[in-house]
Amino acid sequence: MSNPNIVWTPLAAPSYYLSGPMTGLPDFNYPYFNTVAAALRLKGFSIVNPAELNDSTVPFEQCLRADIKALCDCDGIILLAGWENSKGANLELHLAHRLGIKVYPSLDSFLKEHNHDPL
Repeated sequence: MSNPNIVWTPLAAPSYYLSGPMTGLPDFNYPYFNTVAAALRLKGFSIVNPAELNDSTVPFEQCLRADIKALCDCDGIILLAGWENSKGANLELHLAHRLGIKVYPSLDSFLKEHNHDPL
């Protein structure tokens, strides 16, 4: 017997947050973030790209707040080249660990785990 009060909704595809250096780099590294996001989306992944969340004229702290909110809803975080030198990426990594969000230490490790060739 089915219950008419129960509504079935499909599970959303896992989403993955891109984390890496932006501050101090030409164009805030947006071209690299956008290239990676586009390539991963073509492979069928749901990607949260902080370069798409913020305007480069917004203060760092305000951008980081929006980025952290977005990260909290993701299933994984992909660390991009140079993340070690980024205060924001280090904070995002720390939060991901504390929140139990899966950490992919590099783009290549993410692709390998999902059976895709490197970009």
